[in-house]
Amino acid sequence: METTATRDPASDRATDRPVAPTPPAIPIPSLAAAAARQSVTSPASPLVSSLLRRGEALLQQGDVVSARLFFERAATAGSGGGAIAAAKTFDPEFLSGIDAPGLKSDVARAIEWYRMASVVLGDHAADERLKSLTAQSGR
Repeated sequence: METTATRDPASDRATDRPVAPTPPAIPIPSLAAAAARQSVTSPASPLVSSLLRRGEALLQQGDVVSARLFFERAATAGSGGGAIAAAKTFDPEFLSGIDAPGLKSDVARAIEWYRMASVVLGDHAADERLKSLTAQSGR
C-alpha cells in the first residue's frame, strides 16, 4: 500500500498515512453482454423466474408500467421471454387488448425489445410480431 504525506489538522504536522489504491471502474454491462453471460445467469435461474412471475402478477393487476420494469430486468439477465414480455408492454396490439387506460403504446420501443429477444437472446418466438410491427411502422 502506498503512503503519502498529509497534514494532521489536530497537531498541524505532517504524517505518513496509508492511501488505499483507487478501485478500477466497474463497467455497466450491455444487454448483449448480459446475453453472453446466459450460462452464469440462466434464463431458468431462480432470479429470472422470480422477476417474470412478479411481472406477470403486476400485469394481472393492471400495473403495466411496474410489470415492464420486472420484465426488462429479466431480459437484461438473459431471458428472451423477459424481452418479449417487455416488448408487449409497449406493443399497441397487446395494450389494446388489456384494460390499460391512459397508457400509450410505443412501437419503436416494442420493436427494440422484440429485436433484442430475437436477435441477441435467440428467442425466435418474437420474430413474427417483430416482422409485423416493422412492416407497419416502416422501421
